[in-house]
Amino acid sequence: MSNELTERLENIEATLFALQVNAASSASESFEGPETESESEIETRSLSVAPSLSTELEAYIDGLGLRYFRGSELTPYWSRTCGNVRNSAPPRTLWNNIAPTLAVLDRLRDEIGAAISITSSYRDADYNACVGGVANSQHKKFTAIDFVARRGTPSSWAAKLRSYRGQQFTWNGGNFEFHGGIGTYSTFVHIDTRGWDANW
Repeated sequence: MSNELTERLENIEATLFALQVNAASSASESFEGPETESESEIETRSLSVAPSLSTELEAYIDGLGLRYFRGSELTPYWSRTCGNVRNSAPPRTLWNNIAPTLAVLDRLRDEIGAAISITSSYRDADYNACVGGVANSQHKKFTAIDFVARRGTPSSWAAKLRSYRGQQFTWNGGNFEFHGGIGTYSTFVHIDTRGWDANW
């Protein structure tokens, strides 16, 4: 295959992935598995998160020693808006909650050999209500992530995640046995580390 044809195919693949990420980002705002109360059409736009908190949280995530994920990949979501409601960065008391979820996704990223894009993470109470999440959303607890991957399908990602249940995961400063929620949708997968298994 010529270099020009290879480059064209890679550009097409990258474009399709970007479209998939954008679609999943919009779709994942309206769903949260069995906790979802309603679907809503949400227009979101990015604003800047308070630089000091954002920088500190990015540094915390970078310090987890994950192979693939960096704090800057989560930052844009914390500045989204829903109508006049702006999301926020998670409070420091919740920061440790995301480490197990990221550790599981880090293994998935390694095993599927393809980039993973995070489309939803922490939601504060007002933002969660605005996008149709329920009061006990795992996103509010900073244990949940919605994502898409560059290769495979949501059903294949979810199946791989389910195979991880009961396995040990580690990161700098912690370890745990994975049990959590896995939701499969047409364009994305939801994962959380609530401590017990749930599928939808």
